[in-house]
Amino acid sequence: MQIQTREVTPLEWAQNKHTLGLVYAKLARGNQQHNNRQALVCYEEALSIYTALQMPAQVSNVQRDIDHVRYVLSHGRA
Repeated sequence: MQIQTREVTPLEWAQNKHTLGLVYAKLARGNQQHNNRQALVCYEEALSIYTALQMPAQVSNVQRDIDHVRYVLSHGRA
């Protein structure tokens, strides 16, 4: 098993952060606002790598997910 870090495996790390953000955004248990804020943290971390690696499709996907979570946080569950 390989440990993925931002420095050693940035693409895989970003993919994992994006996936973790998706999981937080869909959690049915716990505090929804907290879960959505955690999702935003994960998305922003993934976005920093995708932007640095100049990956426009991934940037677009993560930005869409960020926009959705921000909408949910400001308007309630979508």
